Amino acid sequence: MTETLDRDVLVRAADRKLIQAFLRHIKAQDVSTGRLAKYTNMLHTASTLIRVP
Repeated sequence: MTETLDRDVLVRAADRKLIQAFLRHIKAQDVSTGRLAKYTNMLHTASTLIRVP
């Protein structure tokens, strides 16, 4: 999941680091793979639609 996020040019580097840190945190809590994918998609979509300078 994070490999695709690394290659995406629409997501800023700062946002990418925050998303990856959140995913590592959630994964450490034994959240299911499907839920991780859902969070990844939601955060990716939000970061591309809500552009913060």
